[in-house]
Formats: sequence, structure tokens, C-alpha cells
Amino acid sequence: MALHFTLRYPDRVRALVVLGATRGIHDLSDREERRRSDEALADRIESIGADAFLDEWLARKMFASLPKDPLERAARSTDAAGLANSLRFAGTGTQRWLAPELASLEVPTLALAGALDQKFSLEATAIAEGAADASAQFVPDAHHAAHLEQAEATAALVQGAWESASPETDISSRRDRPGPFVCVGVDISAPCTGHDLGRTQVISRFWVPYHDEVPVLVCRFRPATEPPAGVLANCPCQ
Repeated sequence: MALHFTLRYPDRVRALVVLGATRGIHDLSDREERRRSDEALADRIESIGADAFLDEWLARKMFASLPKDPLERAARSTDAAGLANSLRFAGTGTQRWLAPELASLEVPTLALAGALDQKFSLEATAIAEGAADASAQFVPDAHHAAHLEQAEATAALVQGAWESASPETDISSRRDRPGPFVCVGVDISAPCTGHDLGRTQVISRFWVPYHDEVPVLVCRFRPATEPPAGVLANCPCQ
């Protein structure tokens, strides 16, 4: 999503950091197979519920080294319909192949991946090689969920990228304030109102034409106070 957005609206992005990102799927038949697979997975989520699905999903090998953090687990979305729709409308099988467009990506870009995540390390390298002003870095001792497995190391890389892109910007005063976060919604029937319930400050809200010009709601917001567990999961647009 971040790559798609930046390619379409480069003037709205000062610097870009992506973690575990992909250029998409080149082969059309492989892309369609992935779309069908995601559709079947979406059906299963709706059938067994979000909690049971998360148990199955987190049992996959790619998440074997994920820390067993009950607070992080509780913060995950319990909205089965939202999770299912995220696969149907924003899964890799619905996305176009971005490799030919990367040369136009002039925003300073850092492509991150866990050093032990072979597939997405190759993707990070390819993104860095294809974009005009990009580099790839790898989080040591981390697999796919590097930001959860090695949170401090990942944060240091992100902060370094931001400071390199904007050396005149002092972000020290923001370090004790969470966010800003981006909440990407796939429920296109109603605006996201969850962030306006006294606990957050909405910075901006806009619609992004995504796959086949389907509008996807994006809320960029910063919590006014320390966000409660599940602040993202409780967003109605997820």
C-alpha cells in the first residue's frame, strides 16, 4: 500500500520506509492464483472467526520467532469481516506489478526486511535497485515480523532514514508521543469515525484509488494520549 500511494502521490511523501514490502506478482496467472488463495483464506476467516484464524496464522513458520506478547496479541484486530476484506481488496493478488514504475520513485526510500527473511530480503534489494533514490537494510536476527521481533533495531533504522531525509527536522520532541500512524481501511461504505472518539487527533483523511480504482480509505492520525490496546483494531474501517 505504501509503495502504491507514494507512486501515485509523490508530492505528499517526504521519505518512505517499507518493511517486508513486495513489488507484487509479475506473472498474471500466478497473480490470479494468489487472488483465489486469498479469497479462500478470507472465506475461512469469516467461517472460523478472527481469534481462531490468528491462532492458525501465527502458527506459520514465518512467525515462529515472534515474541509471545499477550498485549500485542490482544491488540490485533478481532473483526473477521475487516480481516477478510483486507485480503479481498488489498491482498497481493489484487495489486498490480510495480517493478516497471519504481524508476519514477524519486522519494528517498528505505526498504527494510528481516535479515532471516530470505524472500522479502530479495524484494527489499530489488526495490532498492529499481528506485531512483533508495537503499535496502536488513534487521539482524529477525524474520518477517522484524518490527515485533527486533523492535529497537527496526526503530533505529526507521529513525535514521527519517533524519537522513530531513536533516533539518528535529524529531526529538516527538519521541514521547506515539504516532503518527496510518490506518488503512477496506470498508468503503462509511468514513472512519473511530479515531474521532476523543482518543485521537486526525491529521488527515483521504481516499486512495487502489486496485482497479476501488477507493480505499486512509486515515493518518496521532493519538492525543497513549493509545489503548487495540486502538488500530478498534478502528471501524479495518
